[in-house]
Amino acid sequence: MQRLQQLLPLFVGHLDELRSDFSVLHRIDRIEDVEAVRLVMLAELLVHYPGAVRAAGHAQHVANAAPAPAQPVPQPAAPRDPAVREVPATAAAVAADPVLSTVISFGRG
Repeated sequence: MQRLQQLLPLFVGHLDELRSDFSVLHRIDRIEDVEAVRLVMLAELLVHYPGAVRAAGHAQHVANAAPAPAQPVPQPAAPRDPAVREVPATAAAVAADPVLSTVISFGRG
């Protein structure tokens, strides 16, 4: 009886899907003629088959699912260390830098 109460929303909300899947998967055209215990047992199996009941259950699950968490807002970069100097990676900039020009050469001696 408890299981029947759990499945009641399935029977009430998806009667057309149940009829369709019982017809196709269980070859039962009139679910009204099926004994209640057997009907519940067979209805429980429908979620395991690719049919209308499974598709309706999936659609309901997606609709009831919590929205995806918002993407984090990018934070500004941390302030740069004043002791760190940035020099463009070009031969002219390296040659013009007083420290780098003494360490790096571009084929000139």
